[in-house]
Amino acid sequence: MDRIDPELLKRYADGSCTDEERAIVEEWLDKEDNLFDQEAEPLPQYQLDKQKRALWNSFVEKAFLYSARLRWWRWSLYVSLLVLTGLAIQSIFHTIQIYKAPVVMHTQEVPPGKNLKLVLPDSSTVWLAGGSTLRYPETFADSLRELNLVDGEIYLHVVQKKNQPFRLITDGAVIQVLGTRFYVENRQHNTRMRIALEEGSIRFSRGTSRQLLQPGDQLSYWKADSTFEMHRIAPTDIARWSNGLIQFNHTVLQEALEKLENHYGVRFLIEGNPNLKQPITGKFDNLPLSRVLHLMEGVTNLHFKQEGKTIKIN
Repeated sequence: MDRIDPELLKRYADGSCTDEERAIVEEWLDKEDNLFDQEAEPLPQYQLDKQKRALWNSFVEKAFLYSARLRWWRWSLYVSLLVLTGLAIQSIFHTIQIYKAPVVMHTQEVPPGKNLKLVLPDSSTVWLAGGSTLRYPETFADSLRELNLVDGEIYLHVVQKKNQPFRLITDGAVIQVLGTRFYVENRQHNTRMRIALEEGSIRFSRGTSRQLLQPGDQLSYWKADSTFEMHRIAPTDIARWSNGLIQFNHTVLQEALEKLENHYGVRFLIEGNPNLKQPITGKFDNLPLSRVLHLMEGVTNLHFKQEGKTIKIN
């Protein structure tokens, strides 16, 4: 081999030569003269320098391309890992949002003759009268606080939370609250429910009936024909209910007796044919039952006889 083909050197430099050609070039490079054997006619110096520069530039170009490709693959790997991590986090968060733990409901029943004070999960406070049943969740939803008065009487002091309204449901009626103190009476066997507002504002709705209450308003709603009446009362009397105040305002005698049964834990036994539709008005502030019965005898034509937990009426 007198002289190596310059084109062969270029193919060797850019990696396009065959295995046989690569062996020829490497054998030639190992010789002492590196480019020509001893008998070869020397090339002009300018051609030798040109070939050396071409060979060097080819090696540098290949090294640069390899480095650039390596950096590109590294960045591609980083970006892919970031995207996959983001998708995984999003999937986990979406799964958490979809899964909602079942709401745990509590039912609080108060026996006749007892009153109960209860602190709700949002720190609001309710007082339940005897014979009342309330259902409420163990924790409130982020967007709504809701209770269900199944039966009875309740006085509420609702903690104001602007972005978490408070709602009381009872017998199809909805009482919407933001922050207030109010009283609700709804006995399942009574034909009328009552709502009284001490402070703040509430909105009552049932069916097509709608009414906004202001402090001192008392709404009486008749379930049968979906009608209601508004009365004014002393707001301070509403709060006193939780301390034992019993108040009748043109209340029919039958409802008044049921209220006394739940408040004192007694049972009225009717003998004869008394007029249970007659209205009664009165205010009894934490009085013993015997005193209440004596006062009622003074404003009605009834006579009461107590035998333990049973009171006969004639």
